[in-house]
Amino acid sequence: MTKIMFKNYTTNDNLLLPPTLGDFIEEKDPVRVINRIIESVDLKLLLEKYPGGGCPAYHPRMMLKLLVYAYMRNIYSSRRIEEFGRNDIRFMWLIGTNCPDGTKIESAANRYTFVWGKAMQTSIGRIAEQINELWAYAESVTKQELQDTAPVTYQDATFMRMKEDHMLNGQLKPAYNVQISTNEQFITNYTIHQSSTDTGTYKQHMDTFKEMYGTYPDTAVADAGYGSEENYVYAQEKGMETFIKYNYFHKEQSKNWKNDPFRSSHFHYNPEQNCFYCPMGQAMRHIGDRKQKTTSGFEQTISRYQAQNCEGCPLRGSCHQSSGDRIIDVNHNLNKLRDREREKLMSEEGLRHRSQRPQDVEATFGNLKSNKGFKRFHLRGLKNVETEFGLLAMAHNLAKIA
Repeated sequence: MTKIMFKNYTTNDNLLLPPTLGDFIEEKDPVRVINRIIESVDLKLLLEKYPGGGCPAYHPRMMLKLLVYAYMRNIYSSRRIEEFGRNDIRFMWLIGTNCPDGTKIESAANRYTFVWGKAMQTSIGRIAEQINELWAYAESVTKQELQDTAPVTYQDATFMRMKEDHMLNGQLKPAYNVQISTNEQFITNYTIHQSSTDTGTYKQHMDTFKEMYGTYPDTAVADAGYGSEENYVYAQEKGMETFIKYNYFHKEQSKNWKNDPFRSSHFHYNPEQNCFYCPMGQAMRHIGDRKQKTTSGFEQTISRYQAQNCEGCPLRGSCHQSSGDRIIDVNHNLNKLRDREREKLMSEEGLRHRSQRPQDVEATFGNLKSNKGFKRFHLRGLKNVETEFGLLAMAHNLAKIA
């Protein structure tokens, strides 16, 4: 019978020359990337706010490393972070075995402000938040795990219809509208909004980009939720080349749309006479303009045109169902902007941008929601939610580098 062989091992052995924790961590391990990059962060402004005296506080650089690496590992609970900090070699190496126990770290409101160096010039460069709030967030996750309760309603949250509602009935739930800019799946900018629609978030999001990088992006690609007159005009004023779809961009590519002569967008316009012609060739005269403002105060001009005599027209049943002569509302400026945008979107460059956007932005959101399991916020209040997402974005970007 063949003799069974096992490798020797000894438990609780006192080594004459014990190894260091770093001996067990490969040079290309992500935890080393986290350590190297956060070591390059300038914490001068943060450290200047410490008054000194009292019990020693955990070093903010160590706390930042701990929280970012925990997020990278999809660990959000302070109880689990503490557990890993005491038992996981990588965590122990990163924080020098100096693990927080979940108690509140000494700090004052708005004390923890840090500025990223060129090594991490992304949206994280504008975070000016409180590390104690981040730790409080981790503690809140632990509390929820222990009490097995539903999350509380978030302060400042707005009720929105959820696309991913498990009941599949579009329930209204308190939520925030998260906007991100990406480049090759790196998050380069993010903003948190209380608006349930994307249209009104575009200008603030781009202004935030400008504040952080000192310039607006040369090219901006977005889906149909952002295609409004206000956003097109804004982008032109800021010198951005846009590839932004409007709400019916894809529909107008269909045969049914193209072959429908009764759509007002297909009516021929005579700029010299300022009139449209209906499918029967009848002139639709200009009967006036009206002004309307968006929620942000942007003013639009809507022109109205009316047919002269629809009575007895053989096409009336297919053309319109109103009791009188047909009236159409036209936004000439928006039509010009859409024509320009359509030409760009259908170009070779536009097709390339349109095919790349889902692989970039949607894939990034997919990683945050599915791979990292982050589908809801735990902190309350708009400012704290922005802090929480900033940490998540930081972990996402560093994971890609690692």
